[in-house]
Amino acid sequence: LQQNDIAIDLSTNAEHFFLEDSFLPSIAENRFASIGGNGKFVLVEAPYAGPVPRLHDIVFRLKVKGVTPVIAHPERCLEFEKKGRAAEIAASGALFQLDVGALIGRYGRAPQKLARSMLDDDLYAIAATDLHASVKAVEWVGESMALLEKLVGSARLHKLFGETPRKILAGESV
Repeated sequence: LQQNDIAIDLSTNAEHFFLEDSFLPSIAENRFASIGGNGKFVLVEAPYAGPVPRLHDIVFRLKVKGVTPVIAHPERCLEFEKKGRAAEIAASGALFQLDVGALIGRYGRAPQKLARSMLDDDLYAIAATDLHASVKAVEWVGESMALLEKLVGSARLHKLFGETPRKILAGESV
């Protein structure tokens, strides 16, 4: 990146699993990978197929410690298919990260429908690709981004991909 004069800062991070036994103790002991390294936001994921009955409690315990959970790809989690559940968790202080691939059906019809519903309800704070490899990325990332811009407009697209992520990386309120 430096050789090509691309001004970007990269840092390590981790996607923590909400229900892992070591997760909450790592927060309590301040030994977790946080977004931006400032200890204020943590990227987490919920199980895809199982319920998360203690979700409110987990979000509450994180918020008490001054940590805001950013829930990655909630549209792929059965927990958020329950009517009103995503809005309930957002109201309790969690943020949601849209995986834009879901908008075009990359993960199936149910995640696509849920992603659009959550987008319509303005529940997403940020958007990303959840890109783990470049395989076929050229085919779907551009299509996903174009659809997202069509659905929400360029101002909200900028907020989802630029403004809010910058605030999170800086440890600022969202």
